[in-house]
Amino acid sequence: MTLAVIGLIVLGPEQFPKVARGVLKVINELKRAFSEAKMDFDDIKVETEELLKKAEAEFSSTTQPFKDLKQNLSDQIKEQTEDSGKQENLSSVNQKEGSKKGEKHE
Repeated sequence: MTLAVIGLIVLGPEQFPKVARGVLKVINELKRAFSEAKMDFDDIKVETEELLKKAEAEFSSTTQPFKDLKQNLSDQIKEQTEDSGKQENLSSVNQKEGSKKGEKHE
């Protein structure tokens, strides 16, 4: 408001309306341009988020077989370790029984 009064005093009542219309026209064009730019950025953001989701899904589907393989190998190693431990225990028991039998025969 203060700016309008100063403009009226400086420019006079004849020039002020012309200048005011020109300034308002520029302001409206800037608003429109910023609004369009914001919509463009919003569209780019949405597209980028969609691409990111697709990339994450693709990455997940690509890495899943490796995760499955890792799990299978871990399970097999665990089974082998458990089986090996059982065999060692069985061997140990058999050796003890064998040594006890050997002591009885002497």
